[in-house]
Amino acid sequence: MKTKNFKSRLIYSIEYIFSEKLLVVELNKGGIYKYFGVPFSEYLKLRFSKSPGHYYTNLIKNNGKYRFEKHDIIPLKIR
Repeated sequence: MKTKNFKSRLIYSIEYIFSEKLLVVELNKGGIYKYFGVPFSEYLKLRFSKSPGHYYTNLIKNNGKYRFEKHDIIPLKIR
């Protein structure tokens, strides 16, 4: 399940892979973050948040609860 053109200055797209409980976040300025062990309810909260960038930064990225991997990519405006 992928959501593109996310209405956020920080986030370009999010994707959730049910079988792995994997949340994939692609940022507007480049970089893809994969978060492991994320409940589907957390994905829904991020997707429908009034401030997705704030929700992502404070409740997913910086909370230390989820193991993650960062993959560098070329920023979207250059692609």
